[in-house]
Amino acid sequence: MQKFVFYSVVLLVLSFSISACGNKKQKNDETGFEVTGEEVEIHNTPEQKGVVTDYEKLFSESETEILAQKCNSFFGKNAIPVAVMTNPGFGDYKSFTEFADAVSSKWQICNNDEGILFVISNNLGEIRMISCPKTESRISDEDFDYVINSVVYDAFRQSRFAEGIMNAIDYLDKKIKR
Repeated sequence: MQKFVFYSVVLLVLSFSISACGNKKQKNDETGFEVTGEEVEIHNTPEQKGVVTDYEKLFSESETEILAQKCNSFFGKNAIPVAVMTNPGFGDYKSFTEFADAVSSKWQICNNDEGILFVISNNLGEIRMISCPKTESRISDEDFDYVINSVVYDAFRQSRFAEGIMNAIDYLDKKIKR
């Protein structure tokens, strides 16, 4: 029963999880925090270690490799970079959303205003999917919502994190406007 309540709360949080990013400064409506280069330098924002950066150790070595291949393949096919980051907390930021926005900014996810970043914390029961302006014009809000609330959620509640992200990328690849 406790797991059911936890995942119900996660689903509620996920339904409000999709954020937008840009390569200039970003304003997080949740906290009023503006993510700027200066703010990213002041706070402790993790370094990117590759297309998949798994600080929380949610993926096996082989899952990390397959997931990285899937992200690179999506980029090759659609010219949209995809990255995945896991972290057990949000450090010295005020919220997980603020943290996810800062990671997106520091990692410069929005390459020519195209890009998708999944920021995951199993420890906190949080996920954010950051999408950039041009990407949002190619993938509908309804598709992003479906990815988070169905595709990812269904796999994550069974602790199949890599599968959830891979299924999300596959779904987005089918729905993207070319």
